Amino acid sequence: MDRSTRPRELSELLQVHFDSPADGWLGFELSADNAKIAETFSHVYPALRDLCSALCDVLNGVTVRRVVFLLEPNELELHFVAIGAFD
Repeated sequence: MDRSTRPRELSELLQVHFDSPADGWLGFELSADNAKIAETFSHVYPALRDLCSALCDVLNGVTVRRVVFLLEPNELELHFVAIGAFD
């Protein structure tokens, strides 16, 4: 895949949906190709900013980005890896 077309083509495969925040919690769904994750997390602002930043970076070829969501009392840690990053 030509690097100049990569962000546009990958961004067409990637879908992100956010619910309306309620009582400090926010639901989100992230899907790409045939994979999907849906979760509701708290402490919205850092995680939301980090998620958007990580997705943009990965679409632009940054090798790996990590995002942590607070699920109280647990955490969900996602690692986003650019396609072809380890070829």
